[in-house]
Amino acid sequence: GPRKLARENNKQRWHKGVDLNTTAGNKGAGDPIVAIAPGVITIVGFDQKINVPGQPTRSDKIGYVVVKHDIPNDKKGVYEVSTRSMHLFLIADKPGGGRLENGDRVEAGQVLGYMGGIGTWPGAGSPGGTHLHFEVLVSKMEDGIKKYDSYTLAGDQGR
Repeated sequence: GPRKLARENNKQRWHKGVDLNTTAGNKGAGDPIVAIAPGVITIVGFDQKINVPGQPTRSDKIGYVVVKHDIPNDKKGVYEVSTRSMHLFLIADKPGGGRLENGDRVEAGQVLGYMGGIGTWPGAGSPGGTHLHFEVLVSKMEDGIKKYDSYTLAGDQGR
């Protein structure tokens, strides 16, 4: 929903997810971030790159993983549900070895990555302190077009 950012002169902007920390006082850095449901990884991003090998190296860019989740057969082709976990300083390894990547299947509770720390950590991409930015993306196909719900703030404050 809408929020004001002090670093932007308290301008109200739309925030597309929820920011979470696992402990008080920004002490959750390094905590594991897990898949909320089974699905397939569609994007691993960091350092302004998508689906490349390696780990985040830049503190000014966001490390993230997107998972397209399984849905019931009668909803496939109509609905799509994905989650995006952002501000990861490290992308997790697969159970069989090697870093998670686009196309890998994940199960509920499987580690996707590790929560970034302060703005100087690789993948943190935010001076806002230690947190996980989490989004749930639900779309519906209508007339061959993938549509998402949208919300508009008053005036020119964004969508």
